Amino acid sequence: MKKELKQERILDSVERIYADIFLIFWITDPPQIVEKLKDQRVKAGSPATFYCRVTGDPPPTIHWRKNGKKQPGGHTRIFIENFPGVSMLRINPARHVRDDASYECMAENGVGDPVTASANLTVFSGMSSLFFLVQFFPTQLSLTLCIVSPIIHFTKP
Repeated sequence: MKKELKQERILDSVERIYADIFLIFWITDPPQIVEKLKDQRVKAGSPATFYCRVTGDPPPTIHWRKNGKKQPGGHTRIFIENFPGVSMLRINPARHVRDDASYECMAENGVGDPVTASANLTVFSGMSSLFFLVQFFPTQLSLTLCIVSPIIHFTKP
């Protein structure tokens, strides 16, 4: 009788282990980014906001990177807030040159490989939006109409 009881306990344990493995297999889901980041172009001094929407089970953890370097958030200008299924990176105010970069969100939950999405932020200076540039050369007069960067160019020989 002792031998039969011991075999029954071993079978119960093995069945329980298989049941646990089966349950874990079906309730986990690797992270997926369901809405990609969008490139942004903002004026210096304005805010820039990126959103990263993800799914997965267990819920993924989202990390942000700027040009490949982790962004911890919590700065006075760079703010990261996480909600269920979405993370927000906000830069306010965005600074010309300093914040021009590639921003990336990385989602991971321990199931499968981490996934990433990236977008570029371009911050243009807050210079006057319209100005004329007149250049005199020995053989020609050049007049350029500029809106942040030259778009119309007239040359008279």
